[in-house]
Amino acid sequence: MNGEYTIYVRDKADDKGQMSIIGMVDDYKEFTATLQFCDVGTWQLKISCASQHAKLFQPNTGIVVHRKGVDRVLFSGTVTGIQKYWTVDEDSGPGALIVTGYDDNYIAKYHICYPDPLQPISHQDWDTDANTDFPSSRALEGLISANAGYDSKSSPFRVPVGYDTPGDGRRDWPYDTFGDPVPYSIRYDNLLDAVKPIATKSGIGWRNAYDHQARKIKLECWQVKDLSKLVRFSPEIGNLKEFVYSIRAPLCTRAVIGARGEAHLRYVESYTNAEAEEAEKTWGIVAEQFFDATDVPIMRDAKAPWSDPIIDPNYTGQGDMNLDKALSMIHQKGDTHLRENGPTGNLQLYPLDTPQCMFGRDWWIGDVVSCIIDGDVHSDPVTKVTISDSASGTSLVVSLGAQGTTASANVYTEIQSLWRQLNELKSRR
Repeated sequence: MNGEYTIYVRDKADDKGQMSIIGMVDDYKEFTATLQFCDVGTWQLKISCASQHAKLFQPNTGIVVHRKGVDRVLFSGTVTGIQKYWTVDEDSGPGALIVTGYDDNYIAKYHICYPDPLQPISHQDWDTDANTDFPSSRALEGLISANAGYDSKSSPFRVPVGYDTPGDGRRDWPYDTFGDPVPYSIRYDNLLDAVKPIATKSGIGWRNAYDHQARKIKLECWQVKDLSKLVRFSPEIGNLKEFVYSIRAPLCTRAVIGARGEAHLRYVESYTNAEAEEAEKTWGIVAEQFFDATDVPIMRDAKAPWSDPIIDPNYTGQGDMNLDKALSMIHQKGDTHLRENGPTGNLQLYPLDTPQCMFGRDWWIGDVVSCIIDGDVHSDPVTKVTISDSASGTSLVVSLGAQGTTASANVYTEIQSLWRQLNELKSRR
């Protein structure tokens, strides 16, 4: 559209398992694509039905995206949806096609891990597929290859046509051997879910991407880079679009925990800890919450209800239970509740992609980069990148760490430190 991105359409695989490029689309109206580190990305393209390129998009085809100035394939994926779209205002006349799809990491999302992937489904005699010694790259590639790629022997129909991976004993493409071992034990787990912790715990990245020379989708595995001292974003440099940080008061500083016992015989304890007490001093808030813990077999003694609690005489659980152990369970539950409802901090950073520091050329998905805000250096991995291209311009939105995900990103201590630094700067002015 604006010359920044080039989008090719690849055909379905032929008898040799090769997917040839059948056209280049340069007249689309809108294009967006989201890359996710060690996860499945998505894409959407809108094109006029009057375009000669519209007919290229069929089930079992896909796209290959390049970026100007970047050598590697930026994105490749398969078509999963085609929609005819017509409105009297914007897309009248022939209307438009809205084509959607996943990136090629979908292959892992759509497969499961057999306990013994080298055997057919009727001979899955192993309890689990487990290993503790493989380098993380070998473990990750092996799981994908055995369940969806070259080494998949359980069924020839499990491997998507046109998909290639390294293999055990394969001379032309052996397994990689970098990365610290990450033990795993799996049984009919989703393949994507199985390899994700191996990658994130060991600092390696992986993706499936189209290879022009082979004309196939190939598995890539790499060691992520710590570029925190080389790739930096800040308002002063001019490559940080926006940052927001905030802190919020605790919802609970004293957990009132109710264990077993009826009426006055129920054991109830008001529990706090050092962190919660500090939050009370900082915010001037005392916040109580009651929650049930009747799974802990502790109650008041009917003979002496105001003395020390006792173990429920009707307790029939497994294992020995004593008063110290039961009280420890109560306090552990209290700590968990206070932590989940304590003060929170949130940090949102929005780096800018610039010609001097370009995504795909200078930094990549999974790499650790830094943002400098109010004099503080915050380093996090690049976890998601969304690119957009239309007649109104191009944009690239970056998510760092847990930002933009459902994962908890409570960085209260760090944000509290930023507030202190900011207040100190103001007091010196």
